[in-house]
Formats: sequence, structure tokens, C-alpha cells
Amino acid sequence: MSRPFSSDWKRRPLGEIATIARSIIQPELITSGTLYVGLEHIRGDGTFSGVQPVIAGALASSKFRFSDEHLLYGKLRPYLSKIVRPNFPGVCSTDILPILPSPIVDRGYLYHYLRLPEMVDMATARSAGANLPRLSPSVLAEFSILLPPLVEQQRIAAMLDKADALRQMRAVATGKLDILFQSIFQQMFGDPAINPMGWPMVTPEEVKATEKNAIAIGPFGSDLLSTDCRDEGVPLIFVRNIRENRYSGQGMRFVSPNKARELASHSVVSDDILMTKMGDPPGDVSVYPKNTDAGIITADCIKLTPDTSVSVAEYLLEAFRTEFVQSQVKRATRGAAQQKINLSIFKALCFPLPPIDEQRIFANAVEQIKSVQSRQQTAQRETDTLFRSLQAAAFAGEI
Repeated sequence: MSRPFSSDWKRRPLGEIATIARSIIQPELITSGTLYVGLEHIRGDGTFSGVQPVIAGALASSKFRFSDEHLLYGKLRPYLSKIVRPNFPGVCSTDILPILPSPIVDRGYLYHYLRLPEMVDMATARSAGANLPRLSPSVLAEFSILLPPLVEQQRIAAMLDKADALRQMRAVATGKLDILFQSIFQQMFGDPAINPMGWPMVTPEEVKATEKNAIAIGPFGSDLLSTDCRDEGVPLIFVRNIRENRYSGQGMRFVSPNKARELASHSVVSDDILMTKMGDPPGDVSVYPKNTDAGIITADCIKLTPDTSVSVAEYLLEAFRTEFVQSQVKRATRGAAQQKINLSIFKALCFPLPPIDEQRIFANAVEQIKSVQSRQQTAQRETDTLFRSLQAAAFAGEI
């Protein structure tokens, strides 16, 4: 039933309808069993991953307290959409802002509103800092929130919760097929840490194409979002487009063809390997899909254009996904204040390289599984599109 926008819907600054509650707790006061949430524990889809209780003394710096009535909003690299609703109390990193809704705003409604693509883009554009952009709490407090009556907020939140649950179920089903790729990889090639076949160990430099910029990092996405970003054109590739080792078109943003020509050295084409330079943790990897228009990588990502005479994209993708390579990423970034892969780290990664014919046999097996996965991904994209349409209509007062 259509519910036309009415005068009951008001715009209010976030700071007037919610409190950005930065209640500090010193590390020596954090007791054993307290649940700790870092940015690495929040996924871009609004769910938690790997939250664990801590032991007294394990955390070395001050944290923020939160309850099960707060939202948690990741202020570092806000384009990652790290916004969640905890159902437990705990402490969190100071790069996460606990937001406590007032009685006039429904927590679920505010959660979905802050996750709108245009709200995420606004947060990204208003962040400060080139390498590690952060959104100031005072800037966040100024964000304008469209606020219908409380009953309407609750209705909208309940509707979006149901739609999002369906979307999450489809994503889980699609992701399960990824397990088959690693299983076949292990059967054919064994554990790369052992390299039972004795194949030569190589680095990305040894399998890259001879063309210029075969290994490259793009320009800063925040700069592009504030100057030339639009709703159509040449796609920009952010960390959020490489989720859990899969390429995702969700939340895609674009630049004009003219701007893309200026950035031609950062272009990405089908079968290029993409690895997230940033993230929590970094090192997610994907292949740029076949039959997809060329895109532009941002500073979030590293691309590798492989030499097809010695390497196959499907093999490289699974090699980079293995624990053997991922452990190299972890060792290289361990201890840094903010984990980040640079070109030197990426170029030093090593893995075994089987003969090209063996790689092609593996690629054929992968393609058969992908035909099934493609159908699931099509359904996933349709679900994502419907969800975004539902979001837009709900917050426009049209349903």
C-alpha cells in the first residue's frame, strides 16, 4: 500500500535524535569475559564476525563502552559500511562510534538509514585524511536524518529487516560454492606450503603481463567521490566491491568517460586479479569478471594483470586465497597500527606455479562450478537490486 510522504516526516540532525556516546574505559578496568569489537569484527553487510571475549590485560589501550541499545558505526574508512546493531554489551575500538538513539527514533530505522548508499557516500566524501580517512563525530552528528513518526519508523525497519534477511540467506548459499574451489585446488596441487609436486615458487612479478602498470594501485577513492563520482559511467572499484573473496557490484559508483581516460593507467579488465590493500584484515582477492566493462581501481586495491602464457586467472585467484599466501600477508602487516598491504608486500608474495596445462584443467573445473554459481549470483544481484529499490521507496514514504 502506498504511503505518500507527509508533513509528519521531518529532517533532524543526527546529533539531535541520538547521542554519539564515547564513554571511555581504561584497559586496566576491562575484565575477563568482556566482549571486544574491533573494526575487523564488523562486516560490510552489517553482521559480526569472530567477536570473542577478552582476558583481563589483553587490551592495551582505552576503548568505548556500548550496550545492546547502541548502534556501532565504523568511522575509519566509512566506505566499508561497517555499521551494526549489537545484541550484547561490550567494549569497542575507538575507531568505532557507539550511537545511542533517543526515544523518538527506532534503532532499526536509524541502522538502515545510515546504511543507505548515499549516506555512506556522504560519510566518505566528508572524511578527513588521505591514507586513512576518518569521519569526525562532530561531522557525523550533523548528518540530516529523515524522521517519520515512530510507528512508521518501526514499520519500515521491520520490512527492511525481512528483506535483508532474505538477501543474507542468498549470499550464504552463493558463498558455500567457494569451498569447492579450494577443495579441488588442494586435490590437484596439494598444500602450497609443502608444494608436494616441487613446482617452482614464483612471485606476482614473475607472472605479470609485460604491459606497463600490470601491477598497480589506483587513486584515492575519497578524492574521486568528492569530485567526479556519479551514478553511471565507468565503474570505480573499492574494498566494498571485493567481499569475502568475491567481486560484488553492490554500492557501485562511477566516473565519467573523460575522467576514466585520465586514469587509464589504473584501468582493470576481465581476468585481472584484485587484492584489497586495506580492510579488516586486508588481502581479500577476486578476479574482475568476464564480459564486464573495464573499471578503475581506487587506492583500496592492488591489481595484477597476468601473463596468460604462464598463468591462468582462476589458478592465481585460488593460490592467493590459500592459507599459505594469506599467512604471508598477515606476517607482513602484523604489528602495524593499521594493517595495509603496499606494493612491496604484494610483489614479495610467493606461491607454486604448476605447468600452464595443469592450471587450465583446474580452470575448466572451476568454470563448471561457476556456471551454477553464476545462476545464484544473478539471483543475488536481483535480490540486492530489489532491496535497494525497497530502501529508496521506504525512505521516500512510497510504501
